[in-house]
Amino acid sequence: MITGEGSWLRSSYKGLVIGENIFASFLLLLIRLYWGWMLIFTGFGKWLHLEATGEFFASLEIPLPYIVAGIVGAIEFIGGISILLGLFARILTIPLIVIFVFAYFLAHGEAVAKVFSNPDLLTKQEPFLFLFVTLIILCFGSGFISFDYWIERKNFGKAL
Repeated sequence: MITGEGSWLRSSYKGLVIGENIFASFLLLLIRLYWGWMLIFTGFGKWLHLEATGEFFASLEIPLPYIVAGIVGAIEFIGGISILLGLFARILTIPLIVIFVFAYFLAHGEAVAKVFSNPDLLTKQEPFLFLFVTLIILCFGSGFISFDYWIERKNFGKAL
């Protein structure tokens, strides 16, 4: 019997899935470490150069550009720390996703408008990888090498 309770195919498949889940957590860790650091860096850069960031936001006709620049910098900085540590990462990806979507529409509207005629233009914009990574973390979580994993296990009896 190939697909029975004790078959080699069934146990091999189970082993493969377990191995892939372990690999997925290490991949999520690498993604979190790199992109969390990048978000910390860009958020801090917005604060460090608040005048220039505010002027850029003003050129995009964003209301209260200096205040918005400070808020965006804070969300990126705190979100980057959260992603790096895997601590409340799914929650903090939500405001980050909102920021990156707005960045697309406000600063890269032409790329959004040409998504079907020239999709490469959309993927080459700066917010693309940040948006992609935050969507990955929102959907898949932080992996088992994270604070989120242990918090979920303590509060729900298992990681979600």
